[in-house]
Amino acid sequence: QTSKFAKYHRKQIEYDGLTFDSNWEVIVYKYCKENNISCEYQPDIIFEYEYNDKKHYYHPDFLINGKLYEVKGDHFFDGDKMICPYNRNDYMDGLFEAKHQCMLKNGVIILRKSNLFEIK
Repeated sequence: QTSKFAKYHRKQIEYDGLTFDSNWEVIVYKYCKENNISCEYQPDIIFEYEYNDKKHYYHPDFLINGKLYEVKGDHFFDGDKMICPYNRNDYMDGLFEAKHQCMLKNGVIILRKSNLFEIK
């Protein structure tokens, strides 16, 4: 399944038979594998959320030791709010923030730049 934002994504990265959306996702995956940590990339878990009276779906990046994680660069945030760095407008920023609230509501842990430097 291709995201409607795929055209904005950087080139996808192939590693270990999987296709990752970012180098940062590869870093998390490698760290887990190298440290024998239970890790599933793009687990079959879907959360539904609404924005502007439409249903949307969110898939977490990882299931690690029974906890869900999302890897997001700092460019996806303006303060505590999630934004769409590829197309800044009220609708897209609102959609990304609705997704962010879905993550928080469902206990997804968001790994940002500082977390990845700790892993590296």
